Amino acid sequence: TNMDKAAGGVSGLMAEQLGLKNVSVLTEDGFGLVGDLEDGIECEKFVGELKNKFGVGNIRSSEPVEEKIYRVAVCGGSGKSFIGEAMKSGAQVYVTGDITYHDFYCEKGFMVFDIGHYASEYKVVDLFAEILCKNFPTFAVSKSNTGSTAGVTSTINCSDTDSQCSSSNSTGETGLKANKTYSVSDVAGNTASCSVTVTSQR
Repeated sequence: TNMDKAAGGVSGLMAEQLGLKNVSVLTEDGFGLVGDLEDGIECEKFVGELKNKFGVGNIRSSEPVEEKIYRVAVCGGSGKSFIGEAMKSGAQVYVTGDITYHDFYCEKGFMVFDIGHYASEYKVVDLFAEILCKNFPTFAVSKSNTGSTAGVTSTINCSDTDSQCSSSNSTGETGLKANKTYSVSDVAGNTASCSVTVTSQR
């Protein structure tokens, strides 16, 4: 999609989450990004950072690299077809989703991480909400997390902080106040990972 290639899009948000510097486009077609970490990091600690920043409990990977990680390639969604480009870019690790069995066989000194299709792309929902808030300031924007990224709750704030909203959330409550987060249950009954935030008057 367009957001896969757009500057600041899916892969751009991944790079931002990881704090990558000196970022450049990974493929000739404009997919993915590659950049440098400010400081080298051990593989085990990098795994912890991925779990924390992308809200995933389990990550599939190839054999861990032994040296500290300095250069990282990313591609949101299904990026297995760009593993070769990630290797050529000098990246030590490649973070994406939808990696298949045989793709986990990598050359020594290079590894792939599969954090899942959803986890690699979910931050783009925040971007869409921010764009809507900016361009339609009197439109009520609500967002709920019902995906598999556990423990991640996002709030979008618009400038109209004192307005009342006439719509209701899934709890059936009406007259919701702007910038207040209402906890609701997702399809699995998990209340901690699901919220609705009303941001401005409709």
